[in-house]
Order: sequence, then structure tokens, then C-alpha cells
Amino acid sequence: MRSPRADRRSVGRLGLVLAVVLIVDLAIAAYLVYRSQARPVPRTEVERRLLAAQEALKSGRGDDDDWAAYALALADAGSMREALRAVDEGLSAYEDSPALLLAYGRILARQGRDDDAIAAFRRLEAAVQDRRADALAKTGAESKAYAAELTEASIEAARLELQARSWEEAIRWLDIALKESPGMADALVKRAEAYAALGDADAARRDAEAALRFVPGFAPALDLLRSLEATR
Repeated sequence: MRSPRADRRSVGRLGLVLAVVLIVDLAIAAYLVYRSQARPVPRTEVERRLLAAQEALKSGRGDDDDWAAYALALADAGSMREALRAVDEGLSAYEDSPALLLAYGRILARQGRDDDAIAAFRRLEAAVQDRRADALAKTGAESKAYAAELTEASIEAARLELQARSWEEAIRWLDIALKESPGMADALVKRAEAYAALGDADAARRDAEAALRFVPGFAPALDLLRSLEATR
């Protein structure tokens, strides 16, 4: 027959085991709650960009640039439908935003919707012109606002027009890009190629030589000049 002292020891050991089990259960529960509420850790550059844009927009301090960044990050993640929805939401708050229209055109181009992309870039061009006209009317001074967006949109549109062999339109877009950002050797060579396709060898040569002045030894310009010489 067991003594009362032995029974008390057994009860004590059982109580200790139950206490340990309870502590472990509480620790696991606390960890799970922490994990459910913890800020997600982005693992890729796309995830980092997406999280940064989301946080800016949720904070109420976001602007059209953040909407554009959010839409492009969604597109980079493969969520094209959500990316276009983000552009629509951004444009509802920031009508004709150059940053959002640039993102819109790029997303459409990735989907192979080249005509729609070019239409978005034309809309951006018109929006920039309108804003610059407003600034001129208010200040009496020429404005170069949105030069980066207009340059990038023009380069993108020119690329699509070159693919479509629409040489004149490609030249028009490259004219805009080079007016906004002179000295871009790549753009000069692309315009030279469009002139060459139209049979204007003199204009093509001028652009190729100009590219070499900005970037001496620029291989695409040298190749084009050799090609022009071979066909004289």
C-alpha cells in the first residue's frame, strides 16, 4: 500500500508536468499570434517594391508615383489584371497623371497591346503639354516639368513604332525624346535607323555622327555608318 507521502509526490510531479505543458502551449499560441500579426518579410526585389508601395498608399501619404510603382510591381509579379485595376484607381484620384499613364502604357505593351500602349503614351504627351501650358500662363516661364516621364514614354512609343515599321511615327517620338533629353546616343541611332529605312541617308548619317560625338566609339553608330557607306 502506497504511503500518503508517495501519493503527494506523484500529484506534485503530475502538477509540474501539466504546468510545463501549459507553458509550452501558451508559448506556441503566443508565437502563432505574433506570426499572424508580424509584418511580412519580402524575399525578392519585386516583393520589396510591392510592399513599399502598399505601405505608402495605406499610410495616406502616397501619391500618383506610389500608385504607379504599385501597378508596375503588380505587373512584374505577373498580376496584370490587378496592375491595370491599380492604374484605374490611381487615375481616378490623379487624373491624367504622367507617372500613371507611363505605367499604364508599359503594362499594356507587356500584354502585347501595342496600339493601346501608344494611345496611353499619346495621352501622357497631351497631359504634359497641358500642364506646361498652364505653368507658362501662370508664371510666364517655360516649364520642363515631367521631362523624365515624357522622355521615357517617347522612347517606349518609338520602340513600338519601330517594331511596326512605322518610321515617321518613330521619328516623331524620338524627336520628342531628344528635345527633352538631348545627347541620348541610343535614341539618335534609333532615329538614324528610321531615317535610313525611309531612304534619307544624309539625315541618318547626321544622327549617327551626333551619337558618336556624345559617346565616342559607340558601336551601334559605327555599325550604322559602315552600313550607310556600303550602300552609297
